[in-house]
Amino acid sequence: MWLATIVVPGEVILASFNISDAALSGFGVIKRNPVAPAVWGLVQMALVAVPLLLILPAMIELFGLAAHAAQTDQEPEMAQIMAIQSRMMMVSPLSWIGQLVGTGLIIGAVFRAVLSPGDSRWFFMRFSMAEVMLVAVSIVFKILLAVAILVGVIIVAIAGVALYQASEAAGIIVGVVGGLVLVGVAIWGGLRFSLSWPMSFDRKNFLLFESWALTRSQAGSLFLMGLLNVVLVTIIQSVVFGVVLGVAAALLFGVGGLDVTNEAEFFKPENLKGLIPWGIGLMVISGVISGYLMAIMAAPWAAAYKALRPEEVAP
Repeated sequence: MWLATIVVPGEVILASFNISDAALSGFGVIKRNPVAPAVWGLVQMALVAVPLLLILPAMIELFGLAAHAAQTDQEPEMAQIMAIQSRMMMVSPLSWIGQLVGTGLIIGAVFRAVLSPGDSRWFFMRFSMAEVMLVAVSIVFKILLAVAILVGVIIVAIAGVALYQASEAAGIIVGVVGGLVLVGVAIWGGLRFSLSWPMSFDRKNFLLFESWALTRSQAGSLFLMGLLNVVLVTIIQSVVFGVVLGVAAALLFGVGGLDVTNEAEFFKPENLKGLIPWGIGLMVISGVISGYLMAIMAAPWAAAYKALRPEEVAP
């Protein structure tokens, strides 16, 4: 049993959480609510599918140009390609909005299943201030992390180039070591802020920097919890999606008779349109699987926060 604790010298233990239990908490969510993760995955799939359906005609047209080029050995005009890509880019804001809504709805649902398991209406999904704060913290954290990494890269690059003028070996060593240190600091900082998501969700307030105090002396334990979770998810994902894609490929290229070696025939619009039902079916299956994977990945952070949050905050 791995137990992470916060200890203040000369005082009692303030809080603790079991690393292995937290890492596996997503399986508990699935066991208690076996249908909910499938619904989460389908909702997430729908949010992703709407922008894809809007750009589907442009994608088919683009593949049609590729098929025509393969048949005639003539490259399509750049103006045609740019026009199609411009139509596809117009849908990008919808994709971004869908990702934000998905973050609030789905991750919020997983957090609610851990923090308030009795509040299971609508499969734990809501549009509330808790979801808004979760999305807000996610956006601000990503911006701050990108800025911090950019500053770190600039500092390491300047130091490496400056030393490289005097000694090539020294410049290379500083660049490599500085890069590794930068990665380590980014991971450590991310872990220190990692509980800001469930904290902001639970308290319905923007609490990014408050996570720093809650995770004091916990970065190593959170890292082990996350590492164990990542290993489990990677194994499950590789096996499940490997089987699903293998079966789909066998049906398409075996029973379906598609010939992927004939590029000109494969990319014809009429052939691509015939793949649409297969694509929808594969998206539905992948969406359901992704819902269970999201539960496994997101639940540990809510479980760790639930164990570490102060008693006066707990319901």
